[in-house]
This record gives sequence, structure tokens and C-alpha cells, in this order.
Amino acid sequence: MYGDVMKKYIFIDIDGTLFDPVNHCVPESAKTALQLAKENGHELFICTGRPKPVVESSYLDLPVSGIIYAGGGHIVINHQTIYTALFPKDVLLKILDDFQKQQISYTLEGIERNYYTEWTMQYFRNYFCKKASAESEMKDKFEHFIDIKPIHLLIEEDLQQVSKIDLFAKNDERIHEYIKNLPECVEGFVYSVPIGDVIEAEILVSGVSKASGIDRVLKYYGAKLEDSIAIGDSTNDLAMIEHAHIGVAMGNACDEIKEKAAFVTKRVDEDGLYHAFKELKLI
Repeated sequence: MYGDVMKKYIFIDIDGTLFDPVNHCVPESAKTALQLAKENGHELFICTGRPKPVVESSYLDLPVSGIIYAGGGHIVINHQTIYTALFPKDVLLKILDDFQKQQISYTLEGIERNYYTEWTMQYFRNYFCKKASAESEMKDKFEHFIDIKPIHLLIEEDLQQVSKIDLFAKNDERIHEYIKNLPECVEGFVYSVPIGDVIEAEILVSGVSKASGIDRVLKYYGAKLEDSIAIGDSTNDLAMIEHAHIGVAMGNACDEIKEKAAFVTKRVDEDGLYHAFKELKLI
């Protein structure tokens, strides 16, 4: 379908793409696909909205050359940080004051530590523990391997290490209105698919996205955009799906991702990543 494949730079989302939220694991077929692609000379990168503190160490054991964390705000290649984009302290304090006045739940996602409001702490605890058969393992992972702190423990120095903010509210209009009126040095978007009756949005430093993360990685390697492939499923993957030379949507992706992708592979729980790699003749 895509002719002879030269060396490619492949950018892969975690949740819903590499990680199967139905079975709470990275499918063995996905691990096989990564290993075979690496052996074929391709460079692999995780490109996630998650900040570093909530990316489990098991992802670092995969055959990847680097990770784009925090939706493009923090990039690590071969264990060395090549880029960070941090919120100015004064802007961050203004945003936190707004959240308090409007009763918006949020997470502060940092290079080293994350801080969550009480609501978001409980939401993510439920996320990791929702599968009964894996409850103790997921609870242990949540409480011991992921560096999440309650917001009341926020210390002064950590106001200067925030790379992304997630916010949550049940009032759709309030979230959309807030995102439209952000300070000029930051920008955001609202997820197209609600979490039940909860709307989620992200705020990043202006100019930062998964697409800009791809550009910075390619520049580091002296590679061209025409050699890039992006694979994702959610709203925060839209920029990289549109920007990469070939954008691939998972079968479980939201409609806006599927509409922009070059093709749609199978669902993550149906060996979607392996199927995509085969379709692209990477393996």
C-alpha cells in the first residue's frame, strides 16, 4: 500500500493506542510489533499526554528511542531531556485562582511531580482500580509507582516545574468558555468525548502540542516530516495525526481522529497496533 518503506519515525500514543484500557495491559502483539519494527531499523517514540511521573517504568523497557511527555511539553531521547516547556509562575497562579473561584477540578502535571485536587485523585484511583480482577495490582501501581500528590501539599518550587494542566467540570459551557479566554502565553482544547457526564480539557504552553513534539524529535535526528507516522485515538492526538506524513487512527478512536487519519486500523484490544504496522509494511 505504501511502497518500499525506508527508515521511519513512528510516534505512538499510550492510552487507547499502546495501552489497552479494556484488559489493562499493553497487548503482546503490540510489543511484538514494536520489537520487529525496531529490528527493521525504524525509530519508535511514545507520544503521550501523560507527564513523566505517571508513565510507568515498564514503558521505558519497550524498544523505544524516546518519549514525548505532557502532549509535547517534555521530550526525552535516549534518556536525555532535549526540551521542556513550563508555565510561567505568575500565569499559573492566575489560573489556579480562576479554578478555585469557578470550582474546577484539575491536575498540575510536572516534570518531576504531579498535584491533583481531591476529585481528580479519586477519579484516577477509580481508573486504575476499576477492573476487579486486577484491583490490588492497579491500586499498588497507583499508590506506589505513580508520583501523585494532593494539591494541598503543593510547594513553592513546584510552581516552576508544571508542563501541562488537565481540568474537569460537569458544566460544558463553563469549560468551553474558560478555554476560549486563556492568557495569551497558554492555549488549550476540550476533549470531544466526555468521561461520563464530565468534560475534560487540557492547557499547555502556547505552541506546544504532540505535533510540535514530532517536529522537535525529527530536528534532533535531522529527519524529514515525510518519514513520520503518528498513531492515536483521542482528541489530544489530533494535532499529530494531521501533522505527520501518515496519520493512523485506532479502531476505537473518536470520530474526529478517524476523519483526519490516512486509514483506520483495528481496535487496541483487537491487535490494532500490530495490524497498523503490517499495513504500513513496517514489519
